[in-house]
Amino acid sequence: MDIRNLQSIIVEALDDIKARDILVFDTTGGSQEFDRVILATADVARQTKAMAMHVIDQVKQAGGRIVSMEGGDSGEWVLVDCVDAIVHIMQPAARQYYNLEELWGQKRVKVQTAAEKARAAVTAAAKKAEAAALVRKVKAGLAAKAAAKRAGAKAAVAKVVKKVAAGKAAVKKAVAAVVSAGTSKKAVAAKVLAKSVVKKVAAKKPVSGKPAVNKVAVKPAVAGKVPAKKAAVKKPSIKLAAVKQAVVKQAVVKQAVVKQAVVKQAVVKKSVAKKAAVKKVVAKKVVASKVVAKMPTTKTAAAKKAPAKKAPAKKAPAKKAPAKKA
Repeated sequence: MDIRNLQSIIVEALDDIKARDILVFDTTGGSQEFDRVILATADVARQTKAMAMHVIDQVKQAGGRIVSMEGGDSGEWVLVDCVDAIVHIMQPAARQYYNLEELWGQKRVKVQTAAEKARAAVTAAAKKAEAAALVRKVKAGLAAKAAAKRAGAKAAVAKVVKKVAAGKAAVKKAVAAVVSAGTSKKAVAAKVLAKSVVKKVAAKKPVSGKPAVNKVAVKPAVAGKVPAKKAAVKKPSIKLAAVKQAVVKQAVVKQAVVKQAVVKQAVVKKSVAKKAAVKKVVAKKVVASKVVAKMPTTKTAAAKKAPAKKAPAKKAPAKKAPAKKA
């Protein structure tokens, strides 16, 4: 019989009778008579005998051979010789006194009984189930977080779309009003101004104003009279409709401000254009006056063209001859 099968059969037989501290040691290098030493502890002499008999029965049923059994009379220490394995079944005091672990305990062999294997399988299955449950929980948490993020992103996109739509509507209204009143240049200016104003309006959150609390006047108590009870002051609840009206009014006021700003800008541009035109006309007049001033007149031109006439030379008066004396 294979030594591994033999040691498994012996360990299972000892475990059936509730043996404690079962240890298996490999003695192939230290002894030529046997390859395994198996130690077990029993509480009383009757239990040691029962364990020894059960080991013998199980080994024989498996086809093994038993050489001898010693110590069955006292039951303090029973030894069973299974040819390739020696089994020592001892009571606690004897096991502690003889301390066979120190003698044969150089090479310990790990052997699991069927019960230990079952317990290990149950523990492994429980750990596996726990790990699977943890994985499912983590996946569910991640899926919930992802869904929440997607929902938040959709809500944010919807808000942005609403703001953009509201801004476009306001811009269209402002542009239509300016176009109906002015030129296309004014419409372009209105578009630019209205877009900037709408962005600022969308960025600011409307502040819902709190309604003022009506205070009830309390008359002073007159001497000799019981003071009248103060009327309970009821704080009006902020209704959603009132808040919406306030927001709508605020939006209307802002639209009016936008229109006024657009009209003012158009008027300013018109006045600037007029001033520029006037400056151009004045510059043209100045240039024309300078040109006219530089042009020569007709008299001066004729004088320049006609050659100067020479004045006639004056004749010298003739000298009279002196009269001869008689």
